[in-house]
Amino acid sequence: MTSFTTILQGHNSLQERKTTSLEKLEIIQGRFSGDPLLIGRDDICIFSAGSLGRLDSGTKSDLDIFVTADGGEESKIGRLEEIELFSSILRINRELEFPELSNDGEYLKVFDIHESKSQIGSPADDNENWFTVRMLLLLESRHLINPTAYTRHTKEILSVYFRDAEDHKPFKPLFLLNDILRFWRTLCLNYEQARHTPSRAWKKKNFNLRFSEC
Repeated sequence: MTSFTTILQGHNSLQERKTTSLEKLEIIQGRFSGDPLLIGRDDICIFSAGSLGRLDSGTKSDLDIFVTADGGEESKIGRLEEIELFSSILRINRELEFPELSNDGEYLKVFDIHESKSQIGSPADDNENWFTVRMLLLLESRHLINPTAYTRHTKEILSVYFRDAEDHKPFKPLFLLNDILRFWRTLCLNYEQARHTPSRAWKKKNFNLRFSEC
């Protein structure tokens, strides 16, 4: 029996979107890596999630941009550094003629990996949007600068989920699976709530929800 994955992989329109996304990604990565303010910042990762992260970006898709940093007391990013960083992101986004960042830049903040690791599972996990950003990073993201930091930050997060692996044989990452399921349910709730907006293209939205990488 042919699987849904095989059918989707052979779908012409989806393959065109993947090709378009990879071309976009190369252009965006080149622009970010060449920005004077970002050159040499090996403590920072900027990644895109959403349609570009899933490689199904369309001609009118925006950039869902997120920033993670090593953090900690010795390398904590100050407020003025944040402002400069966000200014660069907004400038590049406009120069590449993408739509303005969604929700008025709601997620445009620096997520401190060192600090955020200690918040996993706490009330602040949701209040600071760290849960959403963490799941997007793990499930559907592509780095825009600094692949080394991208890999390091991903491993730092996974280390929390697998911290008991050495003490339990065989080990099942139930904490991680629970968070993925919680993220999926949150997406479903958000889609249902937003259905009251008449302008939403629900045929596409429901398709993306059904075939998410989750």
